[in-house]
Amino acid sequence: MRLTTATYTLRLLVLATGTGGGACTGHSSGRADGGVGGASAGGVSGSAGSTSAGATGGAGEAGTQGTGGATGGGLGTGGVKGLGGQGGLAGNGVVAPLLTEIDLPDYETIADMVEGPDGNLWFVSAAFDAGHVGRLTADRTITEFNIPAGADALPRGIAVGPDQALWFTEFKSSKIGRITTAGDITEVALASTALPWGITSGPDGNLWFTEQGTNAVGRMTLSGVVDEFPIPTAASEPFQIARGADGNLWFAEELGKAIGRITPGGTITEFPVATFPSGVALGSDGNLWMPTVGGIRRVTPSGMVTSFAAGAPQAIASGLDGNLWFTSGVVTDSAIGCLAPSGALLGLFPLPTGSDQPTAIAAGAAGDIWFAESIRATGIEGNRIAHFKVSRP
Repeated sequence: MRLTTATYTLRLLVLATGTGGGACTGHSSGRADGGVGGASAGGVSGSAGSTSAGATGGAGEAGTQGTGGATGGGLGTGGVKGLGGQGGLAGNGVVAPLLTEIDLPDYETIADMVEGPDGNLWFVSAAFDAGHVGRLTADRTITEFNIPAGADALPRGIAVGPDQALWFTEFKSSKIGRITTAGDITEVALASTALPWGITSGPDGNLWFTEQGTNAVGRMTLSGVVDEFPIPTAASEPFQIARGADGNLWFAEELGKAIGRITPGGTITEFPVATFPSGVALGSDGNLWMPTVGGIRRVTPSGMVTSFAAGAPQAIASGLDGNLWFTSGVVTDSAIGCLAPSGALLGLFPLPTGSDQPTAIAAGAAGDIWFAESIRATGIEGNRIAHFKVSRP
């Protein structure tokens, strides 16, 4: 079943100059929506941020950084918002990305997102009364497809399958779903206690997913044959899973405080990470990167773990620029971070509205970075998809 397709509001904003140093390659100027002009990045040292009215249909200037970096710019006619940086860190060489935000049709929590084989953004979300698979096209049209289980689905992960369809997990209903780019959904039932979470496509042409209820990693063929491999650490609570450069699958064990490696044959090895990991992504350097409580961990294919301080990371993705981009923060302190493969923190950009906690993040082949603002703390805040672009180095 399909919900009504519509085009939703877009806002054009500039992220604040943040902490860190180096050079992330986010675009800091451009046009969007046929009439909103480019904006200069925030974070210039000087007086408090100001508001520029601009001409009709034009954009107000991004606010300049106030003394000490505390004061942000205002919202000019045309909808461009600039924010001050943090602590007088202007001039550190970090380029603040030009950000667009797109409203979702309903209040819902986006759990995961991925660029589809059709070049569109696909995501899984849950509202109060339904579970959805959503599609966002380049013209900002959002279409949501109802999952048959409805509110009982509680989808949590989505990935592109070997067959170029999108595959997703239904945590609450313990199913694996498949949706074509045309929106046709089919499902495969697992054991009722499986509670699948993360999912990815394996090098063997199968789907691989984590099962929190059975504390296992599952493997499913495209015809729906399922095998399960128990995780050695009891009650490890496996979350996201990703394909590694070494031909194995890697998964985060939040309560197990480990990253697990499973071969296509089903052999599992665990490596301790000392804290609570939730996500995992393959970096441009061939290593695995994990957001954890207290920072980001880099894990080599041999299992060597290195820790880097990086805000309060939630989810992570590898961009076209070769850097790691991650969502960070809690409801009152939200940002997008950029980390080099060396582990250097290149930028931590506060979001325009601090109460919009960013959650899932995804990177596209053409340099697109999408992330979800899924927590509504006050009023109508949150409930959006945000987007910016990075460039090849």
